[in-house]
Amino acid sequence: MSDTGIRFPPRSVFSRLDDSEAAILLGAADEISLDPGESLWRPGDAVDATYVVLDGRLEISGNSGLTTEIPVGEGLNELLLLTGGERTTAATARDRTRLLRLRLDPVHRLFEGHPTLLHAISDVISRQLRRDQLGEALERLFGQLDRDAEEELAHRVEWLELAPGEALFRQRDAADALFVLMEGILAAWADADGTETFLNEIAAGETIGEMALIGGAPRSATVRAVKPSLLIRLRRADFEAIAGDHPIVYKAFAEVLVEYLTRSRAGRAHLGGAREITLLSHGANSELSSIVARELADSLAVIGPTLHLSVARLQEMSDRFPFDVAQAVDLPFLDPANARFSTWLRQQRKEFHFVLYEADPDQTPWTRLCIDRADELVIVADSRTNPLPGPLEASLDRDDLVQRRLVLVHQDNGSPINTHRWLESRRFTGHHHVRSGRSEDLARLARVLAKQATGLVLAGGGARGFAHIGVIQAFHEAGIPIDSIGGTSSGAMCSMMYAMELDPFRLAIRNQRDWVDRKPWHKYAPPVLSILDYTSWDRIFHDGYGDADIEDLWIPAYCVSSNIDVGQMVVHDRGPAWKAVRASASLPALLAPVLFDGHAHVDGGLLNNLPTDVMRARTAGPIFAVSLGQRTSDELPFDTYPSPWKLTAEKLNPLKRSAPMHTIPKVMLQIAVMGDLARTDQRSEETDVVLEPPVSDISMTDFGDVKGIIRVGYEYTTARLEALADDEDFVTRMQAAGIAFPVR
Repeated sequence: MSDTGIRFPPRSVFSRLDDSEAAILLGAADEISLDPGESLWRPGDAVDATYVVLDGRLEISGNSGLTTEIPVGEGLNELLLLTGGERTTAATARDRTRLLRLRLDPVHRLFEGHPTLLHAISDVISRQLRRDQLGEALERLFGQLDRDAEEELAHRVEWLELAPGEALFRQRDAADALFVLMEGILAAWADADGTETFLNEIAAGETIGEMALIGGAPRSATVRAVKPSLLIRLRRADFEAIAGDHPIVYKAFAEVLVEYLTRSRAGRAHLGGAREITLLSHGANSELSSIVARELADSLAVIGPTLHLSVARLQEMSDRFPFDVAQAVDLPFLDPANARFSTWLRQQRKEFHFVLYEADPDQTPWTRLCIDRADELVIVADSRTNPLPGPLEASLDRDDLVQRRLVLVHQDNGSPINTHRWLESRRFTGHHHVRSGRSEDLARLARVLAKQATGLVLAGGGARGFAHIGVIQAFHEAGIPIDSIGGTSSGAMCSMMYAMELDPFRLAIRNQRDWVDRKPWHKYAPPVLSILDYTSWDRIFHDGYGDADIEDLWIPAYCVSSNIDVGQMVVHDRGPAWKAVRASASLPALLAPVLFDGHAHVDGGLLNNLPTDVMRARTAGPIFAVSLGQRTSDELPFDTYPSPWKLTAEKLNPLKRSAPMHTIPKVMLQIAVMGDLARTDQRSEETDVVLEPPVSDISMTDFGDVKGIIRVGYEYTTARLEALADDEDFVTRMQAAGIAFPVR
């Protein structure tokens, strides 16, 4: 074919091969013609060739209905020459069209006899992929620019590669450049008093340091690579030089800044490319891990397109691949002889939302690849086995920044116990209890891994807190899952009970028994540590939660208390559940503080009555908050309080109606929710939906009508959710988390 004078057109990737390599490749090419209206391929066809348009008009159409005309001289997905796969579009000639065809089978036979050709093609395709990535990044930053501005930007940006643990920049460094993460994952850390605190994860597609292009403030955090990462850098001096010649760049970047600030306030990341998740077996038997992998892949697929990969699955699909699977999984990923497999795998990140890797049960090249590719490592363990790290976990680098999660699989009907033994001396981002055969547990784990877990935050408010039970009942009926729950005071009580997996009916019974039948509000003590008999409250809480630790609960949960010795809010997500809730609900003066590590803890509402900030730090998914702190308009019928003796006499007179009164319990409860009222604006930024059941007419100390207060919460929430079913933005938000709302 090379003797005919045909050459690869300049726009083709293959034109960048040297003459000898191009001649070898052209030896496997032939020329075909299409008549107007004739189809080149249809969706679902196997990729058996790649093409270069020599003349004529060829259109590509996708599922969206949009069509793209391929310019003469341009190739059609030359990458597919290495990766193979399945067509997702249709290609049709609009005029008589002539194409150069490279069929996969003859080309792959060429590779066997000319290994340098494979390396050369891999190199030019990799360089083209980088150019394509750069073009997409610049368009995301600056929109559609004129060709000169775009080419100058492309010329001035620099490519950077970071190894795991390597710093992109450090806190307080001068900010003189903007970065875009093209591949990999980064983490931001803040240094306060010599202690580094994790801030957030930075995913592929995100920009870092936007403000550096318009100001010189020092970097506010240290950013390091979590896994091998590829970035582009645009220095401020280069940006200013380009903007001087092309003022439109300033306007385009101003729009990007607005989007950046909006995204920062919402706490939601712009993700690019698939999230790569690796499952490691805790023990030598990988059967349990394989079962979890299959079910987890099905659950992730509800959220977005998911590719589940293991050695066995690759072998099952081997007839679709232009590479030898056995060789691919035995060779190091970056081995030049593995170019077709590595290119294929990189391509999958563009086509799927999630890639789920199932590692071998022992150290193999495939296991090493799975670990190296992971954005997150998930260790799957049988809850009945020895909690000491298994061989694969023990081999992991202790300083590795990749997030790790523990999944404990329960194959009996008992509740989790001794979870703390699994968490000792380990660095887990989170742990999850999963029951065999319970699809909802895997669906919850999938939303967590997709960073789309739903959160419910419950405020304190005394007796008004029974409304939370009605809210949960309405959520159940609407099909909205609760993946994580937390709260303060009465909200903490309900959160921890629900996390034990008490349904709304049993929650109502438990609260009726504890707060109405046992009447702890009417049991007083010598006023040394408290007015009320705190020992009776201790018994109620211990009876309700037993010996369960918070880490043993089926659903991730937390509550907050106020450390009055150091003046700080404390988040409880470990340790005895009853003690944490008792601390969160300990109204000062009414109940004795609870001691943790020698410090006194009281009601969390003093510092954070609706801890939505804690929940937002744990998920980027939909968050619901239930506020009970509405202002009341009660006015007293006198200017000064009567004497305490007169008030007591009036209270004892059954024929006299008492005026609204600021009793000690009422004052303490109102103080606890005042912080809730003050944070209204901030709370709206941290949550997707704030629910405010109409409970302002219910006294926070009126524990006599549990069922009535539950009904208020249920009826209000049912009506709100019915209204939200017509909110297109909210419905889209839920669907992005894989939640079918509304349920039809």
